[in-house]
Amino acid sequence: MTTLEVPKQTSEGQSVPVLAALWQSRMETLFGVKKPLTPKEFGQLKLLRKRLGDVTSKAIDLALNNWGSFATKAAVETGTGLWPVHPHIGFLLTHYAVALELYTIATTPAVIPNSTPINNAEPIATLWDEKTTAKEKPFKPTPAQFAKIMAAMEPDGDLDQVWGEIELENKNEPVQEKGCTG
Repeated sequence: MTTLEVPKQTSEGQSVPVLAALWQSRMETLFGVKKPLTPKEFGQLKLLRKRLGDVTSKAIDLALNNWGSFATKAAVETGTGLWPVHPHIGFLLTHYAVALELYTIATTPAVIPNSTPINNAEPIATLWDEKTTAKEKPFKPTPAQFAKIMAAMEPDGDLDQVWGEIELENKNEPVQEKGCTG
């Protein structure tokens, strides 16, 4: 992973209570989880803000809205292959560099050589299929399927082929979430 520059910190909308309210709101909306944050979680948000600067709220929003993709990337980059089913502030704090990388990718316009934007529109970079929602039933792999997924993540593996096989095993129902749910 390349080194990314963390934006300078200002006080615009980045207070810990504001970040906590954002976290709680997204957790309730996306995952149906409504609970107060612990003092430890407030401390983790403070550390996250210190590390991510002005993009903290945007990185939180991006990670929560795309938890499966974010958590999978973080788990693969660390080599553990394990991630929490539901978002966890501590996991996001531990893997803040992945969140910053994904934020940078998402906010960097795609440049196509020798292309002319239509109607002066700027290119938009997207990371995930926006049609997938958190209310859809998450994919829960069997131990055998999980082993196939992990093997496909090796340099010589073919993850697309494995996902296709798993979809066929699941009676042609598309896999909703490419992540481990339990």
